[in-house]
Amino acid sequence: MIVIRIIFILLFLAIAAYVLSLMPRGSRRRDMEHYKGMVFAHRGLHTREKPENSMAAFEAAVKRGVGIELDIHLTKDKKIIVFHDDNLRRMCGVDGRPEDITWLQLKKLPLGHSEAHIPLFKDVLMMVNGRVPLLIEIKIPDRDTELCRRLFHLLSGYHGPYMVQSFNSFALQWFKKNAPTVLRGQLSSDLHSLKKNYSTSVYLALRFLLCNAYSRPDFISYRFFNRNNISLLIVHYIFRCPVALWTIRNQNDYVLAKQHFDMFITEGFIPKETKVLKATGRKKWL
Repeated sequence: MIVIRIIFILLFLAIAAYVLSLMPRGSRRRDMEHYKGMVFAHRGLHTREKPENSMAAFEAAVKRGVGIELDIHLTKDKKIIVFHDDNLRRMCGVDGRPEDITWLQLKKLPLGHSEAHIPLFKDVLMMVNGRVPLLIEIKIPDRDTELCRRLFHLLSGYHGPYMVQSFNSFALQWFKKNAPTVLRGQLSSDLHSLKKNYSTSVYLALRFLLCNAYSRPDFISYRFFNRNNISLLIVHYIFRCPVALWTIRNQNDYVLAKQHFDMFITEGFIPKETKVLKATGRKKWL
């Protein structure tokens, strides 16, 4: 009888520890309300002629009045560029990491089969100028958070609405410690491809949002097709944490997602009903 009681106590403590580890930051819930219902164009409104994460794709999103989701890396010479992949092969036809190449080399490379080139993040900020909100994914291959420091320094002079997100919890922890006023989101999914970049233990902690104990995010950004993840449902329905779903590619999926979740990262289409966060930037802020 005593053994059974001990087992139940240990089981209860394990469940309690699991649930508490999922707890997000709740003090910025009111600020997150401004983004409820928001639609973000995944890497801009890109087409074959306007490739992903290009100035043309971002300009198209601004003209349509939708938010912009984009990705940033830090180059070898410490420039913040807007680019998604961890390797340049798919978009630029060059084998190499953005972190290992200088900006002078990168800016000569074409994006896809277009005349567009990889933009500097500061140039994107100047073009957007606060007209639509930004959802900035921080790409960090390891524990080096210098990109976070340089990003926050650049954003300190920007007056438009933005949030940051990352798969790498070290990036979010940096903002938790050094820039707590910035809204931060934990990216995750059930994608098995993540196992290529992380150990099994880190992958499982990321997949089931156990990294929240370290990063204490303001929102979760999760893959649409993995939205029934048990940890995501606990965080959303028990802790009332806002959730952004990616990547939504048609109106039917958007309607389905909108029934239960808060923000939507779309690609290839713009939902029939979208919310735009009203904001005005300054023409000169750098």
